[in-house]
Amino acid sequence: MPPRAFFKIPILAFLAVTFNGCAQPESPPPAGMPSGKSPLAATATSPYAGGKVNFVRDIKPIFELRCINCHNRKVLHGRMSLESRETAFGNSPTGAFIVPGNPEASVLFQNVVAHKTRENAMPPVGVRPLKHEKDLIYAWIKEGADWPAGKSGRIKPTQIPLE
Repeated sequence: MPPRAFFKIPILAFLAVTFNGCAQPESPPPAGMPSGKSPLAATATSPYAGGKVNFVRDIKPIFELRCINCHNRKVLHGRMSLESRETAFGNSPTGAFIVPGNPEASVLFQNVVAHKTRENAMPPVGVRPLKHEKDLIYAWIKEGADWPAGKSGRIKPTQIPLE
């Protein structure tokens, strides 16, 4: 074997092992969780199981886990905040954040389902909402996006990202 070919094999093997992880869509689920299910799925009722999606039980945990640390008034001042019903049902230059009864017209849903390479894809970094979570958000908006007022409808950021 020529000397140069000898070095190519370990390098190619290293690259194959290193970049193999890049092709994986997301990290494996926690122990005991079926593949493709969010840890939130255990507390959420499937919109297809005949039950109505409940904001506090089904949607609020998704927003707390995936959205609120960026989508709050402190981080995105003057833009979409998911801290309360009042702030979440605002408008953006591209349309209403949440259009009750019409997920396709809701900027929130459009951004959640946007391909990860699109500029408006949410979240721009980190784990994207799983199919089950997207289905819940879709069904919740389709059912009228009922969001309670008061303490049960408020979401507080747990950390504020640094710039």
